[in-house]
Amino acid sequence: MAAAILKPGVVDFLDLLTHAEQMNLDIRSFAVRAGSAVVGKSILESGIWQQTGSTVLAVRREGDLVPNPGPSFVLQERDELILMGNSEQLDAAEKMLTNSSKSA
Repeated sequence: MAAAILKPGVVDFLDLLTHAEQMNLDIRSFAVRAGSAVVGKSILESGIWQQTGSTVLAVRREGDLVPNPGPSFVLQERDELILMGNSEQLDAAEKMLTNSSKSA
């Protein structure tokens, strides 16, 4: 409630994101699975934004939240990434984070 008074622009933006169908944006979270090609890579090296268009808003690691992680932040197995993008971008990010890099 206080945030709405102190930072109305931020609240308006979040409201727009979650309710405006024409924007086609969503925020979802995905866990990095064992064997994912992104394990041990920085956010930049992983190519999450470059390959999917999804923006990393935060990472939850072992209960701690890291907001706005930089490009050098190294991803680990079981990290939970909080991403923003449209449906196609988030679907692509989910595949990247959850698929194994090893051949089946």
